[in-house]
Amino acid sequence: MKYANYPHVVQIFKQIPEFYHDAFLGLIQQVSNHVIKYEKCMVLQVYNPISDGHCGFRSLAVALFKNEKGWQDIKAAMKDQLVKQEELYCDILGYNMINL
Repeated sequence: MKYANYPHVVQIFKQIPEFYHDAFLGLIQQVSNHVIKYEKCMVLQVYNPISDGHCGFRSLAVALFKNEKGWQDIKAAMKDQLVKQEELYCDILGYNMINL
């Protein structure tokens, strides 16, 4: 089955009468097509940063400033925030990132 990698779809598929299988698959395909079209209209730009271990910061700099130049400032600001809110992030992450 085309949707074998989606266990929730397979579970539903097993629970409906065989008579409705084609209709169900058609509906899933329509929903998938709609989501793909919606996602495509939300993508404004595709950017491929230098892959040097700082690509997340570089990508965020491009999103915020339209270039990579501010990536080091973003990294520093994120680290400062992590240190200032250490207890909050330890609770969220389940471990202490500062000591890593």
